[in-house]
Amino acid sequence: MSRPKKSKKSKNRKSPNNGTIQNQIQNQPREIKQAKQLKPKTKNQAEFIRTISENTVSMGVGPAGCGKTLIAVAYGIEKLLIGEYKSLIITRPVVEAGEKMLTEA
Repeated sequence: MSRPKKSKKSKNRKSPNNGTIQNQIQNQPREIKQAKQLKPKTKNQAEFIRTISENTVSMGVGPAGCGKTLIAVAYGIEKLLIGEYKSLIITRPVVEAGEKMLTEA
């Protein structure tokens, strides 16, 4: 029995509808519904938002559940929707980038 060939993943993934996902996002008018505004709950969250806004690359280190991912993604999506960003690239490390790794350098 032969195995099916593995398909190569395309950069411009096709959506079930018509065209690439990227073209659909760029060509559709953006209707922004009223949503919760991104507001920091702590002084560290406020500092993280300030750091993201002032720097090209920012790293957030903290315990699970303190809002690092939520703040970073919400900030990026907000800027994408208002047109300040053309695209948003979201990545996560394959290995844990904890404090131990950052302090060893």
